[in-house]
Amino acid sequence: MVKKNIFVSSDLSRFEILSDFMIGQLRFPDSTFEVTSHSIKGTEPDGWERVTRVAINEADMLVVIFGPKTRYSMRVEKEVAMARDLSKATVQIIGYSDGSPDLGLINAGPIYRWNRDTIKEVLA
Repeated sequence: MVKKNIFVSSDLSRFEILSDFMIGQLRFPDSTFEVTSHSIKGTEPDGWERVTRVAINEADMLVVIFGPKTRYSMRVEKEVAMARDLSKATVQIIGYSDGSPDLGLINAGPIYRWNRDTIKEVLA
C-alpha cells in the first residue's frame, strides 16, 4: 500500500508537546499516511521558508493541528498559503478535546476533531 505523505503544520511556539504527541500518533504503522515533514523552528526566515516550501511541495497534503491561538501564528499562516500556492489539499484537526471549530484558520480546509479512526479515514 502506498501511503499518502503528510506535512503537519502547527504552532510550535504555543504547544510543541501536543504537536509532538499528535505527530507520534499519526506515525503509527497501521496509518494510511506517513508524516514526512512538519513545522520546524528556524531563526533564518529565508532559509525556513525555502526548506518548508520544498517539504510541502513533496507532501501530498498539509494537516494543520490547531489550538486556541494557532490562527495567530504567522508560520502556520505561511505554511497554509504555501500549500494553497502549490495546490495541496489541506485539512485542520482540533488539537484539544475542548477545542472549538470556530478557532480554525480561514481557508485552511475542513475541520475535524481528533479521533484516530476519523483521521485515518480523512487522510486515506
